[in-house]
Amino acid sequence: MSAKKTILFFVLLFVLFSGSCSDESKINIKLKTTVLVEPPLWFYDIESFNDGLAVVKKPDITDTYLVYGVIDKSGNIVIPLEYDGILGFSDGLATVVKDYDRDDNKDNKWGVIDKTGNIVIPLEYDGIAKCFSEGLASAKKDGKWGFINENNNVVIPFVYDEAFNFNEGLARIFIGDLATDDWRIQPGRWGFIDKIGNIVMSFTDYDYLWDFSDGLAMVEKNRGEYGHGLIDKTGNFVVPLGEYFIRYTFSSEGLWTVSKNGNRKYGFIDNNGILVIPCIYDYAYYFSEGLARIYIDNSIKRDYYTEQHLKWGYIDKTGKIAVPCIYDSASDLYDYASDFREGVALVSKDGKCYILEIEK
Repeated sequence: MSAKKTILFFVLLFVLFSGSCSDESKINIKLKTTVLVEPPLWFYDIESFNDGLAVVKKPDITDTYLVYGVIDKSGNIVIPLEYDGILGFSDGLATVVKDYDRDDNKDNKWGVIDKTGNIVIPLEYDGIAKCFSEGLASAKKDGKWGFINENNNVVIPFVYDEAFNFNEGLARIFIGDLATDDWRIQPGRWGFIDKIGNIVMSFTDYDYLWDFSDGLAMVEKNRGEYGHGLIDKTGNFVVPLGEYFIRYTFSSEGLWTVSKNGNRKYGFIDNNGILVIPCIYDYAYYFSEGLARIYIDNSIKRDYYTEQHLKWGYIDKTGKIAVPCIYDSASDLYDYASDFREGVALVSKDGKCYILEIEK
């Protein structure tokens, strides 16, 4: 199928709305809209841009599995679609996998490439986290996880059953038998280490915990039956367990996406646990560059199925609609839009994939 792209530039002046996508307001955002790929969309999916590049995927020649590559903001393929997985660029590097055995992941071979596609970490690991964070990346070898640097030197030995990348100087680790145990309900097996491998925090009260973000870490008990909580680096609660269901495991520009008391509407709390944007949206993602994705759900329930009609837009940090809920998705097969990265977001409308770019 041809990948020929027609580039069309025009400027849209969007009028912001407050409260819902139909209430009028007076704030405007100027967007430059670029048709990235004409219908039918050539790519199965297009991810958000990082470092000026976006990961794309499409079925292989047998139409059995997906292959991954990378495009630039003009839609040009800069890294061929030849990998079995690419985790996205950060600081000019991306984690990739080849020889992926979908029936037995023991044969996975993971490495790291740069923005030109050159291999900078050989594809010799059983797993690598989403590239480097604070100079280190968690990597798996011979069934255990440790940490390597950008020169492929082992900095922290491969001794953990699970390890995640560093955030705010701490990395989350897990010790236990992931092959046979239900690892989400095992108290006392999670902790945080520093950059020389010392365990600096250990917990016995929670079934699961996540990375620190803005000085807070999300914790869970009984698979979220009691909701989630936020603790600080002393282990004290800032947001008690059960007060909110927290949708994403990190603070996005000082805000956390939440719902409350089983309500399927979403809003945002700040790092002090104060509700600053009411839980009024059908769905809300996280903030990126001052905007958060939301959608309104106009789905129609039929006799045996639900006909989905989701319309995507963006809100600002006051909760006002910054981009109207008029977009369908970021591809023909996925019903979402992407968040803004480096001033651009990916959406689709009427069968076309667009780049939205904020004009300064």
